[in-house]
Amino acid sequence: MPGRRHRPLVICLAGLAGIVLLWSWQSGSNSSPPGVKGSTAPPPPLRYVGRAVCSECHPKEEKRWRDSDHDLAMQEASPETVLGDFDDARFTHHGVTSRFFRRDRQFFVETEGPDGQSHEFPVRYTFGVRPLQQYLLPLSGGRLQALTIAWDSRPKSDGGQRWFDLLSDARLHPGDPRHWTGRGYNWNHMCASCHSTGLIKGYDASSGTYRTRWSEIDVSCEACHGQGSRHVSWARGETPAQPHRGLIQPFKKRAAWTVDPQTGHARVQERDSSEIETCARCHSHRHPLRRGNHAGRPLLDGYQPSLLHENRYHADGQILDEVFVYGSFVQSKMYQAGVTCSDCHDPHSLKLRAQGNALCAGCHSPTTYDHPSHHFHEKIQCVDCHMPAHTYMGIDPRRDHSLRIPRPDLSARLGAPDACTGCHTQRTQQWAADALSRLGKLRKTEHFGEVLHAGRTGAPGATPRLIRLIEDRRVAGIARATAVTLLQRRPSPETASAIARAAVDPDPLVRLASARSLSLIPPEKRQAPIRSLRTDPLLGIRFEIAREERQKEYIQRLVQDADQPEALLHIGLFHQRRNERTRALEAYRRSISLDPRFYPARIHLAALLDPVQSEVTLREAVRTSPKSGAPPHALGLLLVRNRQPDKALPWLERAASLEPDQSRYAYAYALGLREAGQQARAIALLRGTLARHPNDEQILFALATMLRDRGLHQAARNLADRLVLLAPWNPTYRALREQLQSR
Repeated sequence: MPGRRHRPLVICLAGLAGIVLLWSWQSGSNSSPPGVKGSTAPPPPLRYVGRAVCSECHPKEEKRWRDSDHDLAMQEASPETVLGDFDDARFTHHGVTSRFFRRDRQFFVETEGPDGQSHEFPVRYTFGVRPLQQYLLPLSGGRLQALTIAWDSRPKSDGGQRWFDLLSDARLHPGDPRHWTGRGYNWNHMCASCHSTGLIKGYDASSGTYRTRWSEIDVSCEACHGQGSRHVSWARGETPAQPHRGLIQPFKKRAAWTVDPQTGHARVQERDSSEIETCARCHSHRHPLRRGNHAGRPLLDGYQPSLLHENRYHADGQILDEVFVYGSFVQSKMYQAGVTCSDCHDPHSLKLRAQGNALCAGCHSPTTYDHPSHHFHEKIQCVDCHMPAHTYMGIDPRRDHSLRIPRPDLSARLGAPDACTGCHTQRTQQWAADALSRLGKLRKTEHFGEVLHAGRTGAPGATPRLIRLIEDRRVAGIARATAVTLLQRRPSPETASAIARAAVDPDPLVRLASARSLSLIPPEKRQAPIRSLRTDPLLGIRFEIAREERQKEYIQRLVQDADQPEALLHIGLFHQRRNERTRALEAYRRSISLDPRFYPARIHLAALLDPVQSEVTLREAVRTSPKSGAPPHALGLLLVRNRQPDKALPWLERAASLEPDQSRYAYAYALGLREAGQQARAIALLRGTLARHPNDEQILFALATMLRDRGLHQAARNLADRLVLLAPWNPTYRALREQLQSR
């Protein structure tokens, strides 16, 4: 198709890419075609029928879908679909020159291959079109890899029409997971399930090869509605009455919103969460648990979505990493009010239902909100304040869907961005907060971000605040669930009780977080929440319990991802917990064979070997992962256990210097210095670490005891007071304070 353009459905390092739902006309009653009422014949088997069959009855929907992002999610490479300059173009990045050229009607890239040498690779498929287009190149074993050199398809006036590297900050070598030949850019595992319909990964662990196939190359009708065979049989009068006319995933008619003239807000009579959960299967950062099509199931019955973790979200829930909309949107008041994806996006064309502020005016009276009395600007787009964008992949801005009210005062306290200074770049967040305050528009109510920030940093009094947040059902479930996970940093009788109560929370994300935190509950009190979670209707929650109780099911699901070293690591941990040493060793070694730089597998492997082999294994981990502190830390601890403290100290020092933000590395090094008679250096190290981690109990306790031993009782007493303030239930901290108070 000449001239096709669309937003790219780009590869994702976390195993994700983009799709949203395809819409259905309103699902009706269980009516049947004439002549088949009362039949008891079983429904036909589920199978994919293809969009050509769907379009026989739904030509309008198919027409809107044609040339949409979903239609063009993935295409065979041809002169009609390839946008990049393949007229013998060259691009040099970090000393590696790649050439893009044609031979007959085929497209080729000459670039650095997995062996570090330059090779020619045919372009099999295109990925995305606007603002960039990527290309899939084949490697051995049925692998398709997404080249990290992409074509900027924006107009030249916008800086486009050029080749650029998605990872422009570093020179990546073959063997690195982020090199285009690495597992981070493997289409079969990372992207395929969200770019095609009816995909079967087809990984064979015995040979390490893929036979990946699909029912349709792009994101077609059945990607969202499920296999269409029963619906087609119903429509043709071949089968009796079926629920929802045989549709696996029906959707309700788009809700009607009514604007209240008094408030300027809209209200809806009924909400339909199935649409959002359908979109979220790909528009979320999540881990899949089931094979095949998940249509008709709640999100958590086939996936485990990420919560508001530090490496993905700011403490207030704003986007940080690529998280693909769902985790942001479910924080919003719009979600809580019943807004769904199709209220803003046409689910077939994927276009916005209106342009500019007219889109928001569908629910928010423009006389109230699209006016300087509300936004204090002569003219501004609603999304600039309520949906600020963050740029990924170099040139692809994506809007935060949490639809938040700007809080520059909150952002200043939490170290998060804010919409005001995103535009007023020469101003400070304090300036923005003062300006809103003068206008009477600065909201000062407590935000869940303040509580999550306290939990992240281990601030005094964080635990009761987290517990109150968990039990406040007015707050978004994803924030409450994140609070449950943060309780793990402060184990106590109170946190154990809160985690147990979360096991029966009506929000599934909160129950998921509880299932992941059960180890903090004393064994004698753990059975009641386990019983509840064990019978949860959602697989994503039961899966956490299955680690120990439904072991065969747990392993079967891990085996689905046996092409990933992380899955093999967890298989090894499972066997290691069961004292199945041979199986654990096999899993760890297979994990290392997939990625020699995956040091967690080497560290766990070393724990099962004799001292000599263990040291060799850890030294190899240091060699293959020279920038990580974990391998030298593990090697140093091994040498301590082997009664070689002099040899251990340099490795512990190396770990602490490589990752100064990892306080446990500094703690181990400080203890090593103390044992070596270098107590002054140990104290200096701990003080420096405490400046970065002021609420780290381990650092506080170690420093307090060292100061006590040096006779610095007042300084030690101050630290003991802080420890008791952080964890008043801890008898060790109380005993230390009492001891110091008596001196």
